[in-house]
Amino acid sequence: MPTVAELIRDVVSEKLGRPSILRQVKNRGDSFIADPVFSYIQTADRNRRRDYRLGFWWEPKFKCLWFYMVHNPIGAETFKKNLDVTDLFAVIRKTAQFRTAHKLKFSSKEENRSSQNELKVVWSLAIDKFLKELMEFDDLFDLKKDLFPKLANRGKSQTTKHAWSAGNQFGLLLATGGAMKFDKPAIKKIIDRSWPLFMALYPTQPLFKRDATLARQLLVKDKLKQCNCAKIKRLPKKIKLTPCDGLFDAAHIKPHRLGGSDKFQNGIWLCRVHHKLTEGKLKGNWPRPEYMK
Repeated sequence: MPTVAELIRDVVSEKLGRPSILRQVKNRGDSFIADPVFSYIQTADRNRRRDYRLGFWWEPKFKCLWFYMVHNPIGAETFKKNLDVTDLFAVIRKTAQFRTAHKLKFSSKEENRSSQNELKVVWSLAIDKFLKELMEFDDLFDLKKDLFPKLANRGKSQTTKHAWSAGNQFGLLLATGGAMKFDKPAIKKIIDRSWPLFMALYPTQPLFKRDATLARQLLVKDKLKQCNCAKIKRLPKKIKLTPCDGLFDAAHIKPHRLGGSDKFQNGIWLCRVHHKLTEGKLKGNWPRPEYMK
């Protein structure tokens, strides 16, 4: 019978459409499953450390499956550039049923600034409490920008007082043995639902880039950030009844990629769930409060 690590490798290979690689940590049973392409990407820079600890991590001692990276500067740079925090929260929700506790740890600029610790660790038994803490951190410090600080090198290899190393650890617990049986059908569901994070490890160039111009315009006129989905006319009832997630975006009425401006007349505050559901479906201007006119 194949081991759990081999099952994960097989599922990832099927998802990729080509063989994935499985590498074990020396003197431990831990295994990392990744795309061999990642190795070629890392070897392009001869001056960087090229470890294989990124992708899916199977930790057999505790029967835990993670999305993980550590000691991987190039992977961290790519991941930070491509990460969509909305996708991260969606993966957390979609995989919640597969674990008995919820945990995310990552190298954090704010945590290092406030406590001199590299890692920010968010942990909870309750998914609502876990997401609330992450969302509050994102609102305060912008989780994506907070990732992967430059840290003073305290190791033996330090040659000067000003030597620096990159804090580039990121780990999201996806599944635990206490909540599920690690057979192939269950593993396939977990890999499918966490795939957006795996795809963020590839050095891709987005078709267009968003910026914060619209958000700044709206904040000048409409400081009260709230989801205005209920005020949109002729919106399908199914969308209006979808619960908000409490994270707010400055949404373009006419999409930015179609030439929509970043002026506040073309903007509306929406939670990220309703922003995604209404993307490209809004027209005209919505009735604005008197203080915005």
